[in-house]
Amino acid sequence: MKKKKAAQFPMSAHQKWLAAAFAVLIIAAVPWLDFLISVTNRPIRIRTVIAHRGNGFGEAENTVRAINAAHAHGFVVEVDVQLSKNNILYLMHDDTLDRTTNCTGPLADKDEAGLETCGVDTLDEAIATNASLELDLKNVNAAMIAEVAFAVTKASPGQQIALFVNAARMSFETRTQLKQTFPRNAIFWYVNNIETAKKLRNVFDTSKDLYSVCWSTMWQKPALLRYVTNETQRLGAFVVPNRWSIMGMPITHIEVDNPLTFESQTPSPTMPELVYRASGVGIVVALVAGWLIHGWAHEGAQHRYTRVEL
Repeated sequence: MKKKKAAQFPMSAHQKWLAAAFAVLIIAAVPWLDFLISVTNRPIRIRTVIAHRGNGFGEAENTVRAINAAHAHGFVVEVDVQLSKNNILYLMHDDTLDRTTNCTGPLADKDEAGLETCGVDTLDEAIATNASLELDLKNVNAAMIAEVAFAVTKASPGQQIALFVNAARMSFETRTQLKQTFPRNAIFWYVNNIETAKKLRNVFDTSKDLYSVCWSTMWQKPALLRYVTNETQRLGAFVVPNRWSIMGMPITHIEVDNPLTFESQTPSPTMPELVYRASGVGIVVALVAGWLIHGWAHEGAQHRYTRVEL
């Protein structure tokens, strides 16, 4: 007696394309899963939430009033610092005074007398609040570094003052001068590509400094994120809309315009929890998808073929 031949139900071209699409999707996800696993030993809980320009408390940006309001709620405050014509440090983000004051023209072209009626606060006044500050230095040069170094000496005992600088816009000499001038102050080195990050190797102090990366850059350049997290366990981020948009990223310091509502949201999960959750969901989805495809192919084939017994 002849054995019965097992019925073979070939997949249609459409079903083969669908299976291939699932395979491509899984392959595309592997590098991201590899990244998640590679940083499982990095911190995910945000240690420090920084009030960007003192925003979030109903006060004008880069003012002593905004600093006091953020400080009263326990936040570190980021302020922008520029140098006037007569080498006085003022709190101002834009190159010109037009947007935030009743004056016009570049701040760098005005001296103390010209700025007296503009309502622009000075760095000395900011430091006098005793708040912990992150100073975003604009148009960094030797004169600014010298003035900032002198201003920092006026800080109260225990008052923390960090610096934020754009590494890509600075020469090697300026970066070296910053390192030598501020041996005890944390420096947030803003980088937007791996090349710039690598140039900081000779000046980056892993015991106190941070790489700082824009939120959108983190998503666009995962290789940069992986590089900086391998260099240090501190990572700063800015222009972040909410916690969930950085879920799974090993960020320790974050700069936001809404510190109160941002901080009050449910904390993002720890890295191991995230990896296990993603792996579990991935396995379940893969099993269900495989079962559905197999069932679909089997059922469709049965309508087209009849079992023949010999």
